[in-house]
Amino acid sequence: MKKLALALTVSSLAIFASNAATAVENWTPYTDGIGIGGAAGALPPPGVYFQNTTYYADIKGHDTSGHNNGTHINAIVDVPVLLWAPDLKILGAQYAAAIVQPIDRVTTNTGGNSYTQAGRFETVVSPLNLSWQLPNDFYASTGLGIYIPDGTFHKNQNGAPPSSNFWAFEPSVGVSWLHNGWNLSAKLLADLNLKNTDTNYQSGHVADVDLTATKTWGKWTGGLGVYERYQFTDDQQNGLKVGDGNRAKEFGLGPVIGYNFGPVAIDAFYTQAVSWKNEAAGNRFFTRITVPL
Repeated sequence: MKKLALALTVSSLAIFASNAATAVENWTPYTDGIGIGGAAGALPPPGVYFQNTTYYADIKGHDTSGHNNGTHINAIVDVPVLLWAPDLKILGAQYAAAIVQPIDRVTTNTGGNSYTQAGRFETVVSPLNLSWQLPNDFYASTGLGIYIPDGTFHKNQNGAPPSSNFWAFEPSVGVSWLHNGWNLSAKLLADLNLKNTDTNYQSGHVADVDLTATKTWGKWTGGLGVYERYQFTDDQQNGLKVGDGNRAKEFGLGPVIGYNFGPVAIDAFYTQAVSWKNEAAGNRFFTRITVPL
């Protein structure tokens, strides 16, 4: 199998990056670094697959100067993915579709007060994912994720809510070199966020890059992942720019390790933020299991 354990690129649709005290109202749709370890340009062979990513985040809010703003967030997030890859080619590319339904438990500590909320994040549908096999063990992909504002959201409740409340569209491209156990991959995507009609808050659009460099020896895989986030438009409320625009930036990296048991594969990775601005940044620890059905 074409590196099945790390090939479900659409599984990187998920949540949890920043809060309203920094930039982007509630949550940025895409989680910093969750695509690390994946073969971003490839899809698995035709079939139906289940993948579940669970992660713990220990992060702190930061202002426009990168200083701690007094907000501390702990979260446990579970991201189940069901992917269907029929034996179908479109424009010479393998086709796949997926649906994702994250759930989370978020504890926000701010001003000496602690608030905990749990519930569903927005349902994510990914109706279009294409992967081309290229010469010399290269693969290229493109995809689209759509975030539906149907999660647990309370407009005036204390603490960070479990979900956002706005539509978002996430086009992506990926490239991988899969040769002799090596996986060198890059994934680039954008979150194009619509307005929250309950609060009239328009979160700025965000670009994310996830980079992976791993090597497989037998059943073991190890390597390094790097991520970067850049918000390229301003936050707005009621049509006016919020503060200085609240544009978020974050850069981080960490190790990746995985083991393939046969049909079931498990990998884990850790990321540490290195630099940030207008962002809830810190530590995240991920585990991921992939099962063909």
